Amino acid sequence: MRSILELYYPSIINEIDSLMSYLNIQLKDFYIWLESLELKTTVKLNDQFIDEKIEEVINSRNMVNNPIEVSTTQIRQIYYQLK
Repeated sequence: MRSILELYYPSIINEIDSLMSYLNIQLKDFYIWLESLELKTTVKLNDQFIDEKIEEVINSRNMVNNPIEVSTTQIRQIYYQLK
């Protein structure tokens, strides 16, 4: 979650800052809270899985409607941070 938020932050800075203000929390404290949830993936994220999913993600309808252009490298980094 943090890596995705950091990826989008420069493009939607006002929205995220407004959300943090509404929640009455600093972004760094929000990150600490996220980490405290200890969310774990139930899927084994090996290189083969990641390679297969990157193509699926890039070609998804969500990416077509995405407000920013996201590269395969950025998607790969997000998956590796989930490992």
